Amino acid sequence: MSGDNKAEEKTVLAHVSNAISNVEMFAMNHYHSVSNAIRTLFDRFTGSVDGKKDINNECNYPSQITLSQYKEIFDREAIGARIVSLLPEESWADDPWIYETEDVSQQTEFERGIEILNDEHSLYEMMLRADILSKIGHYGIIVFGLNDANNIDTSLPVEGYDEASEKWNENLSHSLLYIRAYSEPSITIDRWETRTNSPRFGKPVIYSVTYKDYLSEATTTNPLETKTMKFHWTRCHHLADNCLDSDTKGTPELKPVYNNVYNLRKIYGASAEGYWKNAFPSLIFEMSPEAAAKINASETLKGAIKEQLERLSESLQKYMVGTGSVKTVAGTINDPTPHIAIQLQAICIALEVPWRIFLGSEEAKYASAEDKKAWNKRLMRRQTKYIIPKIIRPVINRLMDYGVLPRVEKFSVEFPDLNKLTPEELAESAEKKTKALALYTQSNLESIMTREDYYSIIWGFDDELIQQIIENADKNQKAYSGDEQALTQDGNDTGSVDQSAQ
Repeated sequence: MSGDNKAEEKTVLAHVSNAISNVEMFAMNHYHSVSNAIRTLFDRFTGSVDGKKDINNECNYPSQITLSQYKEIFDREAIGARIVSLLPEESWADDPWIYETEDVSQQTEFERGIEILNDEHSLYEMMLRADILSKIGHYGIIVFGLNDANNIDTSLPVEGYDEASEKWNENLSHSLLYIRAYSEPSITIDRWETRTNSPRFGKPVIYSVTYKDYLSEATTTNPLETKTMKFHWTRCHHLADNCLDSDTKGTPELKPVYNNVYNLRKIYGASAEGYWKNAFPSLIFEMSPEAAAKINASETLKGAIKEQLERLSESLQKYMVGTGSVKTVAGTINDPTPHIAIQLQAICIALEVPWRIFLGSEEAKYASAEDKKAWNKRLMRRQTKYIIPKIIRPVINRLMDYGVLPRVEKFSVEFPDLNKLTPEELAESAEKKTKALALYTQSNLESIMTREDYYSIIWGFDDELIQQIIENADKNQKAYSGDEQALTQDGNDTGSVDQSAQ
């Protein structure tokens, strides 16, 4: 190889080396740029830059949830309404039994009063409504309208209550005019009990309730008027569930799952909007460069194109007029079900509600026996630990204080047994038990497990019932054997007579 060729080769190699170096440098710079961008995005979520996590800001979650936001979710989101009303509606699925004596053959005056109140004022239904409303925010109240002398100014105590001694006159006979229930978004507590020597220390004294005046005329421009009334605590009953560090304010039902409900709101909205825009293919008329140039030069044509783009995006019009060839753009619709399921599962976990129970009655039929038993146990605990002592008893006691109900020394409250089998379940259970008993009897297993052990261990019967079952079975067996012997003897006697006749 000549010297010129060697020099030329070195020059080419040098250019190639420089080019490779430049490519490597570009790739390295590009890698660092992408890496830094990813790290910045990651830091925004993890807070590794300034030590603060701001996921709420990135996901557009409210840092502080207001009462109006709780109310809006309850009013406008199906899942939000289900979350708030689930426990109360399931707990009050059957009316309670409020009684003075267990003698069902004779109704007492007190029991008759309860029946009349429920008939005239839907007492149980009002307590259910108050239970639901109290879970929208931190608390709710039941307001009792009475015909006492102070009902002109409801901010005054009920006539017959002595504020100094904090006792009720035992001879009151007020009449109940109405019952109302309100949630926290409609209530303001104007005054609290600040006397440390009072049993009501730290509890509300005066409530302000803002409500819609349905007697006013609403128009498209002017909604219903609102009015505000003040109520003394003696005219109200305060409800607060999920209480921890306060007996007055509980945890709103939506608070632990608000972000999940907010996520569902976005998923549902995006799904519907995506279907609206992409369910049908769009027809795009491509333009020639000359036509595009004319449009750019004309404000009128620009406005027309903009209007068509808006119609294409926001309405059901799925074509756009232009000049040139026609291009079909097919929409892409993604199934939101997996994303919805993830959020619903998180909500069920937080609320401790079985999946099928949360989805409703149709799905609840297929819930497992373990899920039903655990759910019923939770409902019964809520009935005995909250509804009866915190709602029903205080309401009944207050009505006795007013003289609306006759005063009694003691009354009882019970809910029907949630684990009681339905007629269909009873029939299915009886069929299975009958088959099991027939199999035990036909298999002659008494040498392995006696009848006493079988009934005790497998069926869970007590000793008295077991002895009664065995005695009845033995008696029936003897009677059956005696009938068989009699039939056999009758057959033999008939045979002997026939032979004699022959």
